[in-house]
Amino acid sequence: MPAALCDPVDAARGSSGGVRRHAGLMLNMPLKFRIPPPGDFTVAPDSPVSDAFSLGCQLWISLKHVPVTAEAVGWLSLLSKSLDIGRQLRLDHDALSHVGMAAVERLFLETHTHVHAVCRPLVKAGAGNLPAGRPTTETRKALRLYAAWCINSELELLADLSDKRTLDDIWEPHTARRLIRDLGAARPEYERLLGPIPEDSDQELALDRKKSEEALQATKTELLGLVATISLEPMLKRLKQKLEKAREQKKLRGVPSFPAVYAIMSGDAVPTVREQPKNAAVGFTYSWYSVDSLQLHGSSLALEFDRAEIGPRLLAPSSASPDDLAQLLRDLLFRLAFLRSYLPHDA
Repeated sequence: MPAALCDPVDAARGSSGGVRRHAGLMLNMPLKFRIPPPGDFTVAPDSPVSDAFSLGCQLWISLKHVPVTAEAVGWLSLLSKSLDIGRQLRLDHDALSHVGMAAVERLFLETHTHVHAVCRPLVKAGAGNLPAGRPTTETRKALRLYAAWCINSELELLADLSDKRTLDDIWEPHTARRLIRDLGAARPEYERLLGPIPEDSDQELALDRKKSEEALQATKTELLGLVATISLEPMLKRLKQKLEKAREQKKLRGVPSFPAVYAIMSGDAVPTVREQPKNAAVGFTYSWYSVDSLQLHGSSLALEFDRAEIGPRLLAPSSASPDDLAQLLRDLLFRLAFLRSYLPHDA
């Protein structure tokens, strides 16, 4: 993937290494896509997802001479998630991680709905009209919207992490100091079992908090620099205005999914969670989505029992077969390969 910006959560904890590594990303040089060396990412040949993963890597390499535009950034964001899904599917199947597979499947299904929403102008045009100008214009607009939605989500997260109340919670000293006071002579036994209790001074906490705030601001600056470089400000502004209006009209609650954002920007009805995979032609995966939601929210009982015994439910990682997941990944990447031809080829 292109060089990542500093992780917002790491930044909130005071890690500024990512910011230093990418300082000046937008300054005095044209932005270009980082292309992986041969064999940089591989999946074992016997993996059900190996062919799809190889296609994804070839799509990444195909950006070598493509200019960095908002459309290409949106497209690469989708490809990045797809590649990560392909890699994680194999890793988590090998590890038989139920929680890991639940997370990957959720991202998988979300990404499917994202790609389908971006393909909406092409679906509406029909096969006979794909070369026409309007589908190309609308598809590029959808890719720009996807980039704007992702960046807006990150900027909102940065604003939340930079909020004084959030920083107060992260860097408050009272919990540790109260615990030390209450434990008294029992502190050594507590630390033997649960590890040392941090005893940061007010000066140390103030310094770490300052570094955290600087890292968050630097990450925001990098993101806004990217927005300026790819001329995404008008789209980002319209997106914020539309989302604010939708919330005022009670058409939107909480964090919007991309299909919901696409519908709002297009003046269409906002699809429900159930409708989103159905609209993306993967309606049969709604049961996976629902089960994975219980798993990830921790609201599943996670026990197995009969009339005689009850115990932990340690299951195989997913109700979906490896072949089902591999087929869905192939479908996702072939759609991205089709969208690839709609990227602008001149700066």
